[in-house]
Amino acid sequence: MLTGIASRSSTTAKVHRLFRDGKASERELRSEIALDTQKIVAAQKGFAFVSGGQLDWLDLFRPITECFTGFRNSSRKSGAFNYSYGANESVGPVTRWFRTNTFYRKPHVDFRIDCAGYELAEIMPDVGRAVLFLPGPYSFARLVDNSFYNSDEALAIDYSKAIAKSSEALRKKGYSCILLVEHSVGFDMSTGTFKSPDWFGSAISAVKDSGTTLGISFPKAEAGRVVGLADGTEADFVGIDALYTEDLRFRTEKDLLLGVVDSSNIRVENVADLKADIEALVKSASAARYYIGTNDRLYDVPFDIALRKIGALSEVGGVLDER
Repeated sequence: MLTGIASRSSTTAKVHRLFRDGKASERELRSEIALDTQKIVAAQKGFAFVSGGQLDWLDLFRPITECFTGFRNSSRKSGAFNYSYGANESVGPVTRWFRTNTFYRKPHVDFRIDCAGYELAEIMPDVGRAVLFLPGPYSFARLVDNSFYNSDEALAIDYSKAIAKSSEALRKKGYSCILLVEHSVGFDMSTGTFKSPDWFGSAISAVKDSGTTLGISFPKAEAGRVVGLADGTEADFVGIDALYTEDLRFRTEKDLLLGVVDSSNIRVENVADLKADIEALVKSASAARYYIGTNDRLYDVPFDIALRKIGALSEVGGVLDER
């Protein structure tokens, strides 16, 4: 499976710029995004869970800030909901996404985070057997500005509960998996500032809905240091960055998602090499079952490269299924 937002085609990027400048309609933009989505879905042959790429999100916080109450300038504060591309650009300042050359709009929380439950499903495309990517509660608490909650725990728990409240409508739309992506865990580990909060397990478990498969992924983190964080939660599987990890000799009681495709490198993986790497990883680690996927979002490579990387995953998956 994929583990994050995918990039847009050059055509869609061009139309988005025209739309931003008032020279193209929203209908034209939605049409181009739909075409890109179809290509991404078609490339995911044999995937356990399918993603449309969430191409209209631009970053993992949009359009959460439009769907949930609690954010400055959220249209849902007044009880209304009018999702449109770029509608909440003023939510927060443009902020660098960790050490990359990409950016996100930092949301400002100035009210209690909540939702009615239908909002996320309403804006997601009909894909079927789909996965939705969202910021993990630790990363969410680390990456937003908060002037309402007295603690990160209260902030993270309310955010998790809002996701859980959305699960039923998402499942009816075909979204049978939610993947929480904890970018901040790996980043904080790399700077020596990570301390597992007492509330981490509770916040993850608060997302769990009985009918939805729940995963938690840790890009750019040493696997042996993070699998234990997931083991004490109700997550069904844990995603590890197999390319970043130096030591894969660990055990986990969860299913394991092996991030074997490099999402930030334009080189397209060779299927034979992927197969050999996966077999070596399975011999080193010990888990209940295995998924294979990207180690992070495919947002940082060109659209055609992203499609080829997805194709490599599909092909190697087929080879392994034949064994």
